[in-house]
Amino acid sequence: MINIDIHEELKQACPQIHLSCIFCDVEVQAPSSQLWELINQKCDEIATTLEVGNIRHNHAIAAAREAYKA
Repeated sequence: MINIDIHEELKQACPQIHLSCIFCDVEVQAPSSQLWELINQKCDEIATTLEVGNIRHNHAIAAAREAYKA
């Protein structure tokens, strides 16, 4: 596991912050039509259910905005 240190100034500004990273080996393969179908389905779902005016209420986006402003 890789340790991630959070600068003290950031800890003070955003005491509830949680950071993570993914470290992995990947294997590049030919495009998968099944994967692209799932990706397109999710994109369609997001496009039909997410209203631009409500994006700021999304928990992850709101937290990122709060951290950025702090």
